[in-house]
Amino acid sequence: IARAYVALLFGLPRNAGMILAANPSSLVVLARIADQHKEPLIRDIADGTLRRDLELPPAIRTQLESRLKKRLRKARQFEDIVRRTGTLYPKDIWPPEHTLIGTWTGGSVGPYLRQLNQYYGETYLRDLGLVASEGRFTIPMQDGSASGVLDIGAHYFEFIPEDEAESKQPTVLGAHELIEGRHYFILPTTSYGLYRYDIRDLVKVTGFFGRTPLLQFLGKGNHFANLTGEKLSEHHVTRSMDHVTRKRGIGPGTYSLAPCWDEAQPFYGLFVERGDSLDGEDTKAFLRDLDAAMREHNSEYDSKRDSKRLGQLRLMILPSGFWQQWDNERLVRSRGVPEQYKHPCLLGDINFRTSVPVEREIHAEEPG
Repeated sequence: IARAYVALLFGLPRNAGMILAANPSSLVVLARIADQHKEPLIRDIADGTLRRDLELPPAIRTQLESRLKKRLRKARQFEDIVRRTGTLYPKDIWPPEHTLIGTWTGGSVGPYLRQLNQYYGETYLRDLGLVASEGRFTIPMQDGSASGVLDIGAHYFEFIPEDEAESKQPTVLGAHELIEGRHYFILPTTSYGLYRYDIRDLVKVTGFFGRTPLLQFLGKGNHFANLTGEKLSEHHVTRSMDHVTRKRGIGPGTYSLAPCWDEAQPFYGLFVERGDSLDGEDTKAFLRDLDAAMREHNSEYDSKRDSKRLGQLRLMILPSGFWQQWDNERLVRSRGVPEQYKHPCLLGDINFRTSVPVEREIHAEEPG
């Protein structure tokens, strides 16, 4: 909270036309903290102070406090916003029509993207491109698209077809050999010395810019589940979830799907927090729609459902706040950085169900 609070304290009083964050979840959290802590924020902005209950190293606190100044006019403006709307969201401070958000828009971040309008309004939205610690791989060309042109001027790229990922002697293709609509794992040889580096990023060819392919990031190849031969990927899950949430106009903010073992009939569980789910019949209808979408987007999952080797999806209700703690612990173990972290929408761990505190389980009975 301290880092986000400080960013808001210094950022909210300024005119912002561009907001950049690798992960849209960071933007959602930032907006929520602005509203949850609006009273001390407005007070600190007015007084030029930094609340004492924030855990900050003394040296950093001293540096920050030396740069603060009273902004009474801005504080009164924010108080007026709260009186008028009851909230303090960025969309009421920075006009959405003059704001550009740059963030990931592909892969598993869909649940967070859908929340941006609530907090930031209908801004311009530009993908940051496929960027990793190893380098930049694509350059976005259009607003509202997760595709980018392959950055052939920076590195050399090769590709392995998705269905040959586990082969001992896979086909390796150059960028000029790719086919529109197909999925590939990308192998960069970088100008920094990495050779045929298997980053495990799965991409889709969405078209071409001249002869250079346009690529969309789909997800990490290790986000994969194969309980009974269904070969379910994170892309299948996020695509299905996006389809259902668009259809119903509602869906979970943060979720993960995971295989659950049952001696009679194994199944997949949709894990969400209490308060982030539907109730009653709507929940069951949502689960049935999601199951149908997954069958449509993955023929192997469809066949395993037909043969009854897999049962119907079930909703698993977790305690409120569970995902934030789980993500933080996972981030610490991986020694990663928050800006590059992506919450996994698919887990392959068959023991996940027994390792988490499920409060309630909701079954969607098979129709008719």
